[in-house]
Amino acid sequence: MSFLDWLLNPASIWFETIPVILILLFAAGLFISAVGFVRLVWFISIGYGFSIACMAIISGAYYLPVSTVTGIFHAVLLSVYGLRLGIYLAMREIQPSYKKEQAEIKKEYPARTIFLKIVIWISVAALYVIMSAPLVFHLQAVSMSSVHPVVIIGLAVGFTGLLIESAADFQKSAAKKKNPSRYCDTGLYRIVRSPNYFGEILVWLGSFAAALPFYGSDPWRWFFALTG
Repeated sequence: MSFLDWLLNPASIWFETIPVILILLFAAGLFISAVGFVRLVWFISIGYGFSIACMAIISGAYYLPVSTVTGIFHAVLLSVYGLRLGIYLAMREIQPSYKKEQAEIKKEYPARTIFLKIVIWISVAALYVIMSAPLVFHLQAVSMSSVHPVVIIGLAVGFTGLLIESAADFQKSAAKKKNPSRYCDTGLYRIVRSPNYFGEILVWLGSFAAALPFYGSDPWRWFFALTG
């Protein structure tokens, strides 16, 4: 078997592919989150959203030949979540009110050294890999039934979180266009103070739960899943 066959055939080397996929995801995280060198906050904003999306797409494509319907849905869920968030945050950057806010913040905080930026860069890329670990474990479950009540519930919770976060961001953007200086207190914000963050919590809680049957007794899987 050639190296290319070995690399692209996860079904025949189920355990051996774990380091390979993690390396691929880490490299993707480093590449995308490098936007943080332009503006520090982008490490954990734009870089975060697009890194999660890219990792979900890579994972789904890598395990596509052996993945299940629920595994693919899990990958699509995180892909849409990351792309939507990344685009939303990128569009926010060009808004005059947000530019003014960032300029004021920049005055208050001194510039960071390149060493610190590199440490943050590597750290966030590793964190995003860990956050994507439940998806990888779900996609790797080629010999296990993925039609499990916990899996379905987890995906439903994650999808609900995506809808809530999307609606909250839309409502906040609409409110800011009308009155940039006023805190948004309409729509979902009348029910929950920060519905966008609540939705994000649901997305990741759902992702964790959707892979719950596939952690088994492996302590490393539990470590990655709980840490992320």
